[in-house]
Amino acid sequence: MKITCNHCGFSGEINLFDHISFSENAQIETKKCPKCGDMVSISMSEVLEEREKRARELSAEIERKVDEGNTILAKQMIKELAMLNRYLNIEGINYFIKQMKKKMAEHESWGR
Repeated sequence: MKITCNHCGFSGEINLFDHISFSENAQIETKKCPKCGDMVSISMSEVLEEREKRARELSAEIERKVDEGNTILAKQMIKELAMLNRYLNIEGINYFIKQMKKKMAEHESWGR
């Protein structure tokens, strides 16, 4: 997820901005701009939405790659999806990953 500093205009991935604090209800995270040092506030609901969107995109792409037999790329994408799900904690994603791994194992056994 990209964020932009309102003070200097620096734009970059969220992980480039150092964490400063969370609001009392943990709905807003304050980060520090790596360029000018000004504070940048982001909504945690926006971060969550962005991660859910990426998980949906990855899931569709993983399914395509598995169906194409491109298990090497599918495995890399599954790792990314699993990392995303550490934050999202959606049981359906864990089930999907298991199903895709099973399907890949079947594809790999057919190729032998």
